[in-house]
Formats: sequence, C-alpha cells, structure tokens
Amino acid sequence: MPEKKNNNLNGQLNKFLKYFSFVMGYVVAFYIGLYLMLIAQIIKIVRLLYLRKLTVSIFLISSAKILLSTTVNGGIWCIGYIGYNHFKGTKDPDYEKLEE
Repeated sequence: MPEKKNNNLNGQLNKFLKYFSFVMGYVVAFYIGLYLMLIAQIIKIVRLLYLRKLTVSIFLISSAKILLSTTVNGGIWCIGYIGYNHFKGTKDPDYEKLEE
C-alpha cells in the first residue's frame, strides 16, 4: 500500500513541476525579454533624450538590447517549455533517430 501512495506523490510532484516550469518560462521570458530588454530600454532612450544626456554608446547598447529582446524572450520561453515536456513525459518522435 505505501508504494501506491509514493507513486501518487510522484505524480503530483511531476504535475506541479510541469506547470511550474511552464508558468515560470512565461513569467521570466516576459520580464527579461519584454520588460528589461525592450520596454525599459525604450524608456531609457526617451528619458535620456529628453534630458539631453543620450550618448552614442548608450544608444547603440540599448538598440542592441532592443533588437535581441525577442530572441532572448523566445529562448527563455523554450527552456520553460522543455521543462514542461520533460515533466509531462512526452518525447520527441525523432529522438531515437538522433541516437543512431
């Protein structure tokens, strides 16, 4: 009987970790990719332009962050989605072909 309880606990833990990694993938992706690298940089450029303290180096660095924000956002989201699929127990159908 204790085995069944342990198995149920593992199933609940996998379910929790599955949804936790999925939600955290979205939250962290939107915070870093959308807010820190896109919105905050646009606000920074506009604020420094308004104060007449915008330099070329700040503008170029902020522009690079803005351009890379979608890539970083997608990469972080993919990590969360990979964690979701790992705890869900699904496998890539082409995985066996990679091991050959």
